[in-house]
Amino acid sequence: MLLQLVTLLLCTFGLASSQEAYYGYHGYSFFSSGSQVLSRGNESLSISFRSCQSDGLLLYATESSPGTGYFSIGIYQSRILIEFNFGNDLREIIQTGSSLISNSWYRLDLLRLNEGSSGFSLLLNNESLSVQSDNFEGINFEFLDGPLYIGGHPNPVAISVLRLRSTLDACISEVSTPAGSIDLISAASPNVVSSCPAGQCQISTSLTFSSLHSSVSFPLTGRSTSFLKLQFYFQTR
Repeated sequence: MLLQLVTLLLCTFGLASSQEAYYGYHGYSFFSSGSQVLSRGNESLSISFRSCQSDGLLLYATESSPGTGYFSIGIYQSRILIEFNFGNDLREIIQTGSSLISNSWYRLDLLRLNEGSSGFSLLLNNESLSVQSDNFEGINFEFLDGPLYIGGHPNPVAISVLRLRSTLDACISEVSTPAGSIDLISAASPNVVSSCPAGQCQISTSLTFSSLHSSVSFPLTGRSTSFLKLQFYFQTR
């Protein structure tokens, strides 16, 4: 069955300070079993985020028995990717059309189409975009009762996703179901802080070299995971 128009939304919105967290390198929040993401009691899921990276994991949920199934939402090549596998039935839903804009806020909503339907629709801030195909049909999320990870995963080897990286430098302001918002801070690892940098994903600093007659300055990211090489020439009197 063709997708009854999966929508994705794009705009700016306010943040609830109690539900705002910055996930740095290898940062994640963990919630124990029983936090069912999609069930008959929680038939929708919302997650609000901002990132400067083009790839990474936003949300990863599993079943209580290891290796039996998972559900994941992330960013892949600057597009929303939803990937899940229940009973060796791997499915992917990837955003088509416009890519996500770096450092912009997005709210992604996953909604059941109608009562009694196994299909879902996606909303991403009020603008309708298309996805590759409708892969939600015939899927039962009732048994997704294992651990839930937000913003990453502690062990890249242990996750089952095919394309999503296990880490993401991102600001996440809210993860919620109809039952209420999930507290992003209470289960945070040391690499998650309770507020997002203003106006940008990564905090930058600068270095300045100066003399009596001239000076030069340039930005350095405080969270680079690669080597930084500085090369300069000078002459003295």
